[in-house]
This record gives sequence, structure tokens and C-alpha cells, in this order.
Amino acid sequence: MSCHRCCGLLVEDHCYDLHNQVFRVTTLRCISCGDIIDPVILENRRRQLARSAVMQQKEPLLAVLVA
Repeated sequence: MSCHRCCGLLVEDHCYDLHNQVFRVTTLRCISCGDIIDPVILENRRRQLARSAVMQQKEPLLAVLVA
């Protein structure tokens, strides 16, 4: 797999999440830029993409209503 930021190599890494009491979370870390990807980050990106898709669909309607 390659990093979406810099196309560098992603390696498996482990982080500790003491806030949610999950003591070991498997992540992917880019060895070039240090970007970390975990399940929470992926879910947030998915939600953001869904929101932006909805907003793009609404923009033409708003322009018609304003005009």
C-alpha cells in the first residue's frame, strides 16, 4: 500500500489509545511523511466525503432558489 499524501510506503504500526481504553490499535504509518491511518481516521474521512457529496448536490438547488 502507498500513502495518499506522498505515495510513500505504509507499514503496520501499533498505537495505544488510553482514552477509549483500547490498549493496542493497529495502524498504518507512512515511513516517508509519518502520516498515520487508523480505523477512526478512515471513518472520519468517509463521513467527510459523504458530507461533501451531499453539499455538491445541494449547491445547484441553492443557486436556483437564490436567483
